[in-house]
Amino acid sequence: SGKSYMYNTLICTIMGEGRKVVSSASTGIAATQLKFAKTAHKAFGIPVPCDKDSHTRFRHTQAEAKDLLQSSLIIWDEATMAHKDTIHILDKLLNKQIIYLNFKSKNESRSKMYILSISFLFKVH
Repeated sequence: SGKSYMYNTLICTIMGEGRKVVSSASTGIAATQLKFAKTAHKAFGIPVPCDKDSHTRFRHTQAEAKDLLQSSLIIWDEATMAHKDTIHILDKLLNKQIIYLNFKSKNESRSKMYILSISFLFKVH
């Protein structure tokens, strides 16, 4: 469907402008289709196994967490394959990072684009 091509074009364009991109996928196979991608568990510090009380392995002072916050684009391909608790962990991490940064420097504004990718298959008769 051209989804990987579109994502790779976005990744290269944004990185070409000198901005950071975090690309990930729910599975290792899907991650091989995107440039510089990791599995979501690796990219976001999601523990295995994961439940509603789990927390990311990253702390707000770690380089990985800072990279997430400094990125202009976060792509999670095949997000529908992930359990809802894994997406909640990413949400909690980003919210903690935003609160921490806003506390440290009140005059910085950050905007970020998130892409949680889904795939639909249509059967044509």
